[in-house]
Amino acid sequence: GSESARKNIGTRSQNEMRIRLGLYGEPAENLSVTGQLKAENVNIARSDYNHGHYAGKNDEKMSFNRLQLDWHAKNGFTVSAGRNELKLGQGLIYWENPIDGVMVRKDFKQASLLLGVGDASCATWSDSAEYAAFADLSVAVSPAVKLTATYYNSHSDANNTVKFVETWDNGATWWNKWSTHDTSRNFQQVAVGINAQLAPKWNLIAEGIHNGASITRKTTYGEGGGGNADISPRDQRNGFWSRLTYGKLVWNKANTWNVYGEYFALGGLAIDSSCWTHRLNIAGGNGYGGSGTRGWGLGFNYMLAPNTNLELTYYKLKPYDANATGFSRYDDTAYAALTYSF
Repeated sequence: GSESARKNIGTRSQNEMRIRLGLYGEPAENLSVTGQLKAENVNIARSDYNHGHYAGKNDEKMSFNRLQLDWHAKNGFTVSAGRNELKLGQGLIYWENPIDGVMVRKDFKQASLLLGVGDASCATWSDSAEYAAFADLSVAVSPAVKLTATYYNSHSDANNTVKFVETWDNGATWWNKWSTHDTSRNFQQVAVGINAQLAPKWNLIAEGIHNGASITRKTTYGEGGGGNADISPRDQRNGFWSRLTYGKLVWNKANTWNVYGEYFALGGLAIDSSCWTHRLNIAGGNGYGGSGTRGWGLGFNYMLAPNTNLELTYYKLKPYDANATGFSRYDDTAYAALTYSF
């Protein structure tokens, strides 16, 4: 499939394109291989745009987004190895993104348990390894309600530099425009969530999260100076996300649709807003260890034809704690996405 106009990071407008090609095979009994090739393009990253955040992005080569070997053992066990696709809980931590490692899933009659270890750097845009261990429990308490509990622990080989972008805070504070933050990317996230089919056309997803990792940060300002910042307040480590959906969208049926509303309250350390491993349509803040986000969003999905979806969204957001920052709101964000599969 292909997708355009997805994420607004550091520009007032841009177009993006992505193509993903799926592969599947069964080399032997109880063995399967699932692969995916991916390439992306950003229109602002022209061939002569060779500096800053977009350097070389227009010439990104196709790469493996997934190459996963599954052994379907007896008694409900599945062992997966390679570049696996990982989904945890309701999606605040990790959702449909790759991780290099090994994981084991045990399916019960009304529940499933996932355990695994791996390197998450293939999904976090990091130049250094990010070693992760994770556990995910899903329980169907009724045919319409599923509860999830997730634990995710990872640490990086080295500090990652997080660049604050001007449009994230409307230019309200000069030091956010020009500073870089060397932040230790450590996570000890615990999340609990629910997915409930309230009625034939009503669905609710909600998830709360806490990050208890030890985190340090060194701040360097654009024209010199800087120092160490205290990013330990516990209120910045908590987060919550909910989505209420109305409608019945069927992927292979034209003219089906749904609408949804979302609410966010995400501390700067609650989720990883420096990259996009999570499920959200927004980054969730202005960088890991930054100002977090609080606000709401609206979305509309319409199937123009079988396997061809148009999505429109609008978000109005502010920092998680506006009193603790030098700005009171983020730029309003909207996108239109055309997604199709074949």
